[in-house]
Amino acid sequence: MPPPATSYDDVVYPGHAFPETHPANLGAIGILHGMDPAPVDRCRVLELGCGDGANLVPMAYTLPEASFVGIDLAAAPVARGQAFARALGLRNLELHVLDVMDLATDVGKFDYVIAHGLYSWVPEPVRNRVLELCGEVLAPQGIAFVSYLAEPGNRLRSILRDFVLLRDVPDRPPDERIARARESMRMFSAGPQSSEPFQQFARALAAEFADLADGAIFHDWLAPLNVPLSITEFVQLASRHGLAFLGEAEFFMMRYEHDPTLAAAREELSQLESQDRVAKEQRLDYLRARRFRQTLLSRTGVELTPLEPLRLRRLAASSRLTLQDGARLTDRSEAVFRSPRGTAIRIDHPVAKAALAILGEASPQAIAFDTLLAAARHRSEQGRAADPERDEQIMASVLLSLAGASHVELRSAAHAFVIRPGARPRASAVARFQARRQRLVTTLTHGTLEIGDTLGRALLELLDGTRDRDQLLAELERLVTTGAVDLPVEGASVRDVLAMGLERSLEGLARSALLEA
Repeated sequence: MPPPATSYDDVVYPGHAFPETHPANLGAIGILHGMDPAPVDRCRVLELGCGDGANLVPMAYTLPEASFVGIDLAAAPVARGQAFARALGLRNLELHVLDVMDLATDVGKFDYVIAHGLYSWVPEPVRNRVLELCGEVLAPQGIAFVSYLAEPGNRLRSILRDFVLLRDVPDRPPDERIARARESMRMFSAGPQSSEPFQQFARALAAEFADLADGAIFHDWLAPLNVPLSITEFVQLASRHGLAFLGEAEFFMMRYEHDPTLAAAREELSQLESQDRVAKEQRLDYLRARRFRQTLLSRTGVELTPLEPLRLRRLAASSRLTLQDGARLTDRSEAVFRSPRGTAIRIDHPVAKAALAILGEASPQAIAFDTLLAAARHRSEQGRAADPERDEQIMASVLLSLAGASHVELRSAAHAFVIRPGARPRASAVARFQARRQRLVTTLTHGTLEIGDTLGRALLELLDGTRDRDQLLAELERLVTTGAVDLPVEGASVRDVLAMGLERSLEGLARSALLEA
């Protein structure tokens, strides 16, 4: 007997890859807090509410020796995910149409359990079961990821949601309800800018709302349940099932040292952190009016210890900071690095400067700590220095500090891709599959990239590793001349335009982590 249809069968919810849920990220947070999580390349992962597999399928593709299981109550999305996995020939992924309430506990232990976009939108018995399952199936050094609407910041959002629901007509078709919700939110963004604080918040949230897909509006804002919790409440509920607070999936969200808006609160936050990490997180949520959380849990009894920079020895780091011209790496002069948003970071230690320069050149690739340290000592001409241990400590401290400011990303394993296109470039099969169907593709760092033009998506589809530059040009020229894709530039020969842009496009795809070795 087929499962009953759900609203997710009727209205498509947009599936995405969520980098915060990747085992390499979860494992890094665990290692930073003293855990010994399973190696990413051999782990077992369970996702509750997997939807169409858009999060799990790319993981299974890049980690062929790991195993993945996803369950979801909605049959149509699961069928799409199964077709996706079959097209890629994946043998390490199972997607099942199954209610969370019916998942048996004899499925074995999992190193990582993911429940993203589920917890705040289901009834209390299901919420209890999610945490109960995490307690039952999590491996001794396992990590669970659970996202949910957060208090107190959600109180402001709930005012706007209440207004949307006030004007909603629940018995109308979904497309009409979604259109009416968009109309309701436009009321907050129309007209002149206001100096009134709530109006400014409402206008900003209305701008976010305008960018949401129809499915996100229907299944979130118009959902019958939107249940926010404070971090204190959530941790208390988790403790009933043998689970303890590990941290937050975004490491920088746990830090406050470099946030200028928190300068007056730093001393108090530091004292709280040494006494009660959950209390510190709760204080941060008030100070930031946080609306959404991605909380990580470990088993109760797992020893968690304060951050120690040298734990980075077990991690890999990446950074998009770029070294400004004229800086010297071999002395104690100050070098300036800039983030993509223009923030200036000033560093004077030779090895730390060299490490950041190397990461910037290799971006978005992550480099293992030991490899980076050796390269940085060589680059800064510190290879013969009398105190290599101090270089190691300083580099680790700088990287950890910058990770807390969102300028460095830490992973328990580096993602595999190339940043320079080869003679016959090959794009990820995941991205090539997606490019035939949609504008959003998943990168090999488990991120999402929008390729808006048909020419760009056509090029991506052609990159199966069998074509050199001349063959790629010939195929693209054929597609343009037959009208299958659009050429963004007019007034020049098709081949000349394509030839001028091909190498630049290939380099862009490589730097976007879409090309395989």
